[in-house]
Amino acid sequence: PVSLWAACNRHGMLKAEQPDGSAVRAFNVRQVNPFLRWLLTFEGDAELLSPPDLRTQLRELARDVAAIYAEDSDDSGGSDPDG
Repeated sequence: PVSLWAACNRHGMLKAEQPDGSAVRAFNVRQVNPFLRWLLTFEGDAELLSPPDLRTQLRELARDVAAIYAEDSDDSGGSDPDG
């Protein structure tokens, strides 16, 4: 699980361990955009709890990335005879 990986790699400071094996970790973030992009690599296995404005930014980034990939899939393999 991601919580075990984070612990082994000493990512963030452990704040709480949950009964299901997950963990709450705190991070000192200096550069927001790279941090949010790193969180996206967990494909939903990590949740940003606070602050609320970063949660909003993460959702917006995820939406933007999903839209880019949707555009790419629409452009590839099309049957347009002129394209």
